[in-house]
Amino acid sequence: MHQNPEPLFAHDEPGPEFETFPLARLVERPGLAAEKAARRIRHYAQEGWISPRAYRGTGPTAAQIWKPADAAAVLALNALNEAGVADRDVMGHASVALWGWQPEQSARSRQGTHPITRALWGTPRGEFWIFHVRILRDDQSGQRMVRAYVYQDSEPPEFSPDARSPFLPETSITVNLAPLLLPIAQRINSGATPNGH
Repeated sequence: MHQNPEPLFAHDEPGPEFETFPLARLVERPGLAAEKAARRIRHYAQEGWISPRAYRGTGPTAAQIWKPADAAAVLALNALNEAGVADRDVMGHASVALWGWQPEQSARSRQGTHPITRALWGTPRGEFWIFHVRILRDDQSGQRMVRAYVYQDSEPPEFSPDARSPFLPETSITVNLAPLLLPIAQRINSGATPNGH
């Protein structure tokens, strides 16, 4: 079962705040119109793969408040959807990697609160970040295991296979985060954000 690490949002995330539609406009790109992005944001939040930082207003019409790292997470998850990944379990495990460093990642590479936050702000400094999802299968029972990581290409996770493990790599999906995250960071750094507060 996948669970996001706690406390996920107990710190102040850098960058301006956005309501849902301005966040959708921030992540808008060819093939991902703002309306589609807003639907994805709502769906990902409903699934628990992203979580609003706060709410503006009260009751059922309260606006969800997001930060730039949430925009980065939306684009990373959308890349998996665009690659044909629809499996909720795979998407859930993938979302955990966005928000938490994994045991296979060296202590030296675990800089920053969340991997996706670190990737977003490191990309404009010339860092090359990868979002990697691996599906392994027990060759005896058929049981599936999903592992996912966000890492800088110079510091990949240590995939040292245990010779006694029945889990063998079956599927690997790699997302190059730079072309997804650089436009967001540039818009934020230039102040050209859609109604960010």
